[in-house]
Amino acid sequence: GKSAPAADGDAAAGDRQKDLVEMSRRAAKLPVLPGFEGLGLVEPVALTNHSCDANTDIVPSVYTSDVVASATRDIAEGEELTMSYIDDTKHLHVRRHELLS
Repeated sequence: GKSAPAADGDAAAGDRQKDLVEMSRRAAKLPVLPGFEGLGLVEPVALTNHSCDANTDIVPSVYTSDVVASATRDIAEGEELTMSYIDDTKHLHVRRHELLS
């Protein structure tokens, strides 16, 4: 009867809450840009996976709340878009520590 839609709605709400927690966790690891204060949660960025061989850079607009994903290399059709959560110019040991923290 009528309990199934409520149960489905509760499950969907629970999934959205888990997604929001995961996006917030990822957003907290993004680097803070010099000259910028505050933070925003941009769902497509928060859901982008890390790669040590990332194929995009995420660039915030200085004048709007937009962000742009710029390709850092050729991206094959069907290839997942990835970004680096850390400064990839740092030493390997430092990068590993940052990814694990």
